[in-house]
Amino acid sequence: MPQIDDIFRVFGDGKWHEVEEIAKEVALPESKVKRVLDFLAEFKFIEFERERGGKATPYGRRILLREKSSKFPMFF
Repeated sequence: MPQIDDIFRVFGDGKWHEVEEIAKEVALPESKVKRVLDFLAEFKFIEFERERGGKATPYGRRILLREKSSKFPMFF
C-alpha cells in the first residue's frame, strides 16, 4: 500500500505535521490520512494526536533513515 509509505515519508524531517497538511502533500482525503496515522501510531512509527497531528518517533526516524539509504520500499 504505497499510500502508507507516502504518508510516512512526510515525517522524515522529524517535525510535527497536521493532518490537513499531510492530506494536501499526499493528495488524499483527511479521513483516509487519519486512518493511516492511527495505524502508524499503533505500531509506534509516529506519535499522533488528532488535534496536533503527528511526528516520527525515534523508532520511526530510524526506519526512515534506513529507507533513504535503501532502494527498496519500506512496507509494501
